[in-house]
Amino acid sequence: MIYQLWGDERAMAYLQGRGLAPETIESAKLGYSVDGRFSDCIAIPYFDALQKWRLTRYRHLGDTQPKYEQPKGTSRHLYNVVASEEPRVAICEGEFDALILGHIGWPAVAVPGAQAWERGWRWLFRNCDLVVVITDADEAGDRAASKIAAQVGMVAPVERIELPAGLDVSDLYLKDPDELGRLLP
Repeated sequence: MIYQLWGDERAMAYLQGRGLAPETIESAKLGYSVDGRFSDCIAIPYFDALQKWRLTRYRHLGDTQPKYEQPKGTSRHLYNVVASEEPRVAICEGEFDALILGHIGWPAVAVPGAQAWERGWRWLFRNCDLVVVITDADEAGDRAASKIAAQVGMVAPVERIELPAGLDVSDLYLKDPDELGRLLP
């Protein structure tokens, strides 16, 4: 895969429009893919707890469906899994939401989609003092939050945060960052 850290202006405008600061974009090593099937995509690298690259997931900039893809044959991972080692951590839906939460001081991992949670991931949180589950405020997000909270709740204390209807973390951050901060314990 070939991608540039600072891709075209449209890619930067999209990321900044989602509330991501340039320093967050750079530290997350987000890029703009200019290669083959994933050209004209935001490249989102996933790293394991030792910061070793595991895979890259792609967010199409156009109207392509699905919006997100990863190379065939690659397995799912939690985004920013190293945050699961923090005493207080959030589990959210989507990489950009995890980056927003990290930007405001809440370490966060992201499930790569509402239906992507895997039961075995709960063990990553067994040493946490508090796990906050904060998914998109829609039907799929609600189902995901219930499932995640129930499973992680078997190994760690869990608090579920509900966002205003129709919003995700990034939307609320853009609309009212103070409100997002008030929702978090």
